[in-house]
Amino acid sequence: MAVFYYSDSLSLLRKRQQYIMDESTTPSLHRTVGTEEVINVTIPTTKLQELTDSAMFKDQGIKLKWISMRINMLDPSWDEARLKLFSKSPELFSRPKRILLFPGLLSEYSGYDFAAGAFKGGYLGELTQWSDLIASLHLLGHELHIAATVGVLKKNEPHKILYDLLFTDYMGMLGIRDNGLLGRYKCRIRVLDSFGTEPIFGFRTDKFRADHDGDWFSAWNFESLQQMWTLYPHTPDNSFLGFAMQLPKETPPRSKRKFQSVLYGKSASYFNGHAKYISLIADQSEVHASVSSMPPGFPSVKLHGFMKQKDMIKLLQESRLFVGMGAPYEGPGPLEAIANGCAFIQPKISPPINKHNNGYFHGKPTDRLYTSQVPYLENFVGEPYVYTVNIENDDEVRAAVKKALNANFSSYLPYEFSQQGMMDRIGTYVYHQNFCESKSLSLLQKASSSESQSPASDAVDGILTDNTCFMSKKSTGTAHWWKVELSSEMIIGRVKIMIAFGWDWALSNKVCSNPYRVSLLDSKETLIMSHVYHDCRIVYEWKRLNRLAQFVKIETIDTSKESQLVLCSVEVFPYEVSPSVPSWPNSKHLRTVISKPGQNCRDSCLENKMVCESSFFSLINTHEAVFNHLGCNVTHTLEEKYADYAPAIAVSADKPIEPGHCVIIDIRRLLGCPGYSKNFRRLCPCRTIVPGQIAIAES
Repeated sequence: MAVFYYSDSLSLLRKRQQYIMDESTTPSLHRTVGTEEVINVTIPTTKLQELTDSAMFKDQGIKLKWISMRINMLDPSWDEARLKLFSKSPELFSRPKRILLFPGLLSEYSGYDFAAGAFKGGYLGELTQWSDLIASLHLLGHELHIAATVGVLKKNEPHKILYDLLFTDYMGMLGIRDNGLLGRYKCRIRVLDSFGTEPIFGFRTDKFRADHDGDWFSAWNFESLQQMWTLYPHTPDNSFLGFAMQLPKETPPRSKRKFQSVLYGKSASYFNGHAKYISLIADQSEVHASVSSMPPGFPSVKLHGFMKQKDMIKLLQESRLFVGMGAPYEGPGPLEAIANGCAFIQPKISPPINKHNNGYFHGKPTDRLYTSQVPYLENFVGEPYVYTVNIENDDEVRAAVKKALNANFSSYLPYEFSQQGMMDRIGTYVYHQNFCESKSLSLLQKASSSESQSPASDAVDGILTDNTCFMSKKSTGTAHWWKVELSSEMIIGRVKIMIAFGWDWALSNKVCSNPYRVSLLDSKETLIMSHVYHDCRIVYEWKRLNRLAQFVKIETIDTSKESQLVLCSVEVFPYEVSPSVPSWPNSKHLRTVISKPGQNCRDSCLENKMVCESSFFSLINTHEAVFNHLGCNVTHTLEEKYADYAPAIAVSADKPIEPGHCVIIDIRRLLGCPGYSKNFRRLCPCRTIVPGQIAIAES
């Protein structure tokens, strides 16, 4: 038995570990909180084979076949990773949850048969993530329910019991919405999001509509963009899911390998326009490719056609160099090659590309710039494993190829892409992340209204779809009102009002045609305070109230023109002492950096060998923090104008803001790492990088 004692600090836990191994028992954790309750945590003994042999997998047939094959292929090393992780972080096994997983790419919403395509050379990035996520969650001891079709989703989602978490992807979000689950699970949803979602694409603001038409697909108005889980750690406003690679126990030493290179790409189309580049590589090595044909005019390349995984691994272990063409972007192939002893050479992309100058990224919810095929490898790995070169410069290519072919190193895999590293990260997220707000005081409470065409209770029923919104009748010369009565007088902290789920619907129904007045009333319905909103937004949030009240009333105030009061959701939250201060990561990791003019916080932190930690923005987006760090008083709170570059100090005029003036932003959800302005220097929340596990702060 493994026994651990500690008070409240996990750091003390690790300092005071005592291992007493008994072959007749499974490792377990005894956690003493103070001198009171003792909780026993035993390492889960569930096997992955039991999961893949279950009726849940068998009944869904081909849909889960590739996932099942990958899980079983890596099974022994997954179990070894679990044992190592338990000895390092046993607390991650102490809170088992019920989790529903809906891989939308396998469902009717994908429009493509990904399940069958996986066996015919189709793209495997997302399926790899789903496989490794499922394996990690199962081995951490969570209870999993997997639905690969809408029919199974409906069967698995009873209305009386909520799952603790719901994992899906962009295509799955459509199924979640269409089947009435979005409102119930909004704070519990985690979305697999390969390319990442930046704040201006994640929330439906005026600027979002004006600048990013067509990107509505990403704007679900989640409580936090950390609910989006990415393929690589490229978007610090999101969480990093990643995928897992297996580091071979043995690979042939590079000194005994052939001078042989393998081209990266399953389709000959990736090689178009690169004949000269490949010729320079062929001058120093034998070149192989896993395609059936090459475009005309190419040097001699040995073609292998579509290769099975084990055959591709064998070829990589015989070779010294894996050659990127500039695309596909951010796939798992280069990491697999490095893990099998190959160096990776990739083109430097100059000028950098994104959705504004490259059609491939059109519609993706990010403005992130690509400076290479896999920027993570360029920024966080580098030589001797990775060489990023200007392929238009022949001398630079020749020198890099020679250096890479002759580099002497062992197989390498960053910890965060190992099975233990991925399980560690997922376990940490599941253990710590909580985006569910305090329960709304108005949920299912008594609501009333003036003349209406739908029940007043529709605004407090907890269901977030347009067809369940409260709607008054349209009229001229009449002020419409709606109010909710709380169970008793309570200290109100804030009121959150959603007038529509989507902008198109909101505009077509003219729900913003009249200013709103929101009021707090006492138990005798006497006015305590009120606020008028003249601008048009999807979500109105009246904050920092701290007033005792029992009624919340919302009304239109302009009777000179036709108007209608529409409320999809009205949530009333209690006053909390410090609701915006993050408990994880610990604020002791905060390091502030002032950016250059026109520089975003992601690049500014990286330049200082740190990462931007978006959860810390709430700590520095205050009058006090801005004065302490930037030495100026806040003169503007950017709400109606909207800006995604606060908190910041103006270095040149940006009317009505003068040089030397400081700004913060009042829209919490828009605080993020990517925003910038040439007229401002941003105050950035950075934290140090943990080698091999960028996404998690040190314990």
